[in-house]
Parts: sequence; structure tokens; C-alpha cells
Amino acid sequence: MTTDIQRRRLLRGALAAAAVAGFARPVFAQARKPVKFLFDVLPNPKHGLFYPAAKKGFFAAEGLDVTIESSKGSADVIQNVASGAAQFGFADASAVVLSRTRDLPVTLVAMVHYKTLMSVITRAPSGVEKPADLVGKKIASTSGDAVRMVMPAFAKMNGFDGEKVNFLTVNQPAKASMLMAGQVDGVCDYLSAMPIYREAGKAIGLKLKAISYADYGLDIYSNGIIVHDDLLRSDPALVKSFVRAIAQGLEFAASQRDETARIFREYQPQYSEAVTREGLDIAVDSLLVPEVFSGGIGAMSAGKMERTIKTTVEAYGLAKAPAAASVYTNAMLPGIFPRKT
Repeated sequence: MTTDIQRRRLLRGALAAAAVAGFARPVFAQARKPVKFLFDVLPNPKHGLFYPAAKKGFFAAEGLDVTIESSKGSADVIQNVASGAAQFGFADASAVVLSRTRDLPVTLVAMVHYKTLMSVITRAPSGVEKPADLVGKKIASTSGDAVRMVMPAFAKMNGFDGEKVNFLTVNQPAKASMLMAGQVDGVCDYLSAMPIYREAGKAIGLKLKAISYADYGLDIYSNGIIVHDDLLRSDPALVKSFVRAIAQGLEFAASQRDETARIFREYQPQYSEAVTREGLDIAVDSLLVPEVFSGGIGAMSAGKMERTIKTTVEAYGLAKAPAAASVYTNAMLPGIFPRKT
């Protein structure tokens, strides 16, 4: 979890950057709106996409005082946003679909991971070469991990029984140590975390592999920004301000990767330069897809969202699919496009 000291440093950096940039709006002469933004898990290089929004003053320019904290997976993020414990969250689209069948009032307002980063990272000695090899293996996961939640759909499209994967529920920090110690065969995590695991494995002579869901047919949306329905209705200006700052930060992160990696390591120095940059590049690759260049950062297409909903509903045997309009909206987007390189 981001510490209070790190939060203060991050916000001070954002204030200083905004002051230097000379924003037209006198946001520092008035109280900024406090909001809480929840990461899905503890900060890792994929979250480097968000740090420029604070450090470069994009949040401050919108009059926002943003506190960043972490959760225990997408389901936990959704529960917290639905309960009003946080205004904004970073959660998986499939988890949002499921939440709608459980009367949890959250909506996706911007996509970030257009290509799913879901994966199962395994020890090479475990012999997992293809998805079906996960049967009978012991896989560590947090209780609300989106990788675990979508396993039924992934298993169905790859011809094996997802119920025969032995999931062990653990806290996020325990996954790496259990994998290295051989207490589990694999862990549920995003592909952007692979550089972290690989560096740890290299230190003890352990080779790791990854079964990427995207490489085996899962073409659905992954993580995006969520808000409570009440906030969406009562204060759309606030939602638009937050999404605009996020989109500006994402554009900066995608086009200024060296500086973004440096910014991230300023607040998360536990990650090496190589791990940070590789993880960031994987995250950017999941952002810079063709539909972003045509529709703008954060925009979601009806076709892919319907496929995301259908895949989730079929995987869980749900009686009824939620309406797409209840799962997402593009109405809060600022129309910011990535630079073409």
C-alpha cells in the first residue's frame, strides 16, 4: 500500500510541477477536492501508467487532491467503490460484469488494459507448457483476483476443467515467496508482473514461465477506471475531471516512458530500472491498440464489451447478462488521443 509519506511526496511533486507549468486555472488558491483512487493490488510497474497524473500536475490542474491506496484484487476494489469507501477504482471489466449481477452499482468510465494481461506464472519444473497443464496444479491467488475469476471462461475455450485447478487463497505479498519456495506451482498475476517474478527467480536459479490468457484466445477487456453510479449521476463534472487527468497521464506515460519509469521508481524504489521499464512497456502495449488511436484513450467499443459480457456470463453460468449500458459508458471521456510514433 502506498504509504502516507509517499502520498505526501507524490502530491507535493504534483503541486510543484503544476506551479512550474503555469496552469491557467488558479487551483491552488482554492481548496482541492479530495478523492480516493484504489489500485487493484500493491503498486507494481503496470501502475506506473498512473503516476504522471500526479507528478506532472494533471490531477492538481483539475482541482483534485488524490489519495492512492491499494486493494486485494478487482472484487475488493469494486466492493470499496460500491460502499462509498473510495470514489474511483482500477478494476477488471469481467469483475464489473459480475458485480452487476450482484447489485453492486459500479460503472466503467475509461479502459486502460485493452488487451488482457491476465496470466498464470509458473515454475518451469512444474511442467506447465499449455493451459490444460494447469489441471491438478496448486495456484496461489488472492480471493478477488480477476485472473482466478475468469479461469472458467479461459478453461472452457482451451478444453479443460477449470474446477480442477487447485487455487490457494493467499495475500498478494505472499505469492512471490510461495512460488520461489516451491510451495505452489504457480500464481495468478498480470503479465506485467512477470519481470518482477523473473528477477526474483533468477537470483535463486529458478526459471519461470507464463501462460498468458491473451495468447490463448481470451480477447476481452481487462482493467479500467470505475466509479459508483451515484457519483456518475450526481457529479459528472468530478468524474470527467478525474478521467481527463488519468487520460493525460496515460498519454504522457505512453510517449515518455523513460521519464515515467523514473517517476515510478522515485516512489517505488524497490523495483530495478530493468524490471520497471519492462513492466511499463507491457502495460503500454496493452493500452496502445488500434481502437485507442481511432476512439481516443479510455474509449470502449460496443462489440468488444458485448464479447466481454458474453464470455463472463457463459463462464459463470449466469442466468441473465447485465445490459452493456449498465457496465460501461464513454460519456466521461475527454477525447485525448495517443501520439503516433
